[in-house]
Amino acid sequence: MVRTASLDACCILRWLLQDIPEQAQAVHELLSNTGNYHIADTTLMEVVYVLERIYKQERYFIASCLNLISSLNQINCNRELISAVIPVYTENPAVSFADCCAATYAELNNAQPLLTFDKKLAYKLSQAELLPV
Repeated sequence: MVRTASLDACCILRWLLQDIPEQAQAVHELLSNTGNYHIADTTLMEVVYVLERIYKQERYFIASCLNLISSLNQINCNRELISAVIPVYTENPAVSFADCCAATYAELNNAQPLLTFDKKLAYKLSQAELLPV
């Protein structure tokens, strides 16, 4: 029987960071066996936030983590968004991952521009545009 479940940010972080060995091993065993494990976009945003803010990881490391996650067949995630957002995220260090995702999502869904009041976002990302007031 193939198991289907969802993974939260803590599970993903333990697996990526290997900082709590028994928890990292538990996730590794899950992913080594037959199964389907879902990861929500919001969960990935939380993972990136924690890696950046708590663990002070560089964007290249975080991008490699996202690539690893999306490369596993047993993980069901938004691969289209992940592959499209990684270059936007790595090339724009002043823009948050959540904003990079929102702008990329707008582009992928032909719903551009991403309207914003955030001047920095509108200046940094071609997918975003200031909403006039």
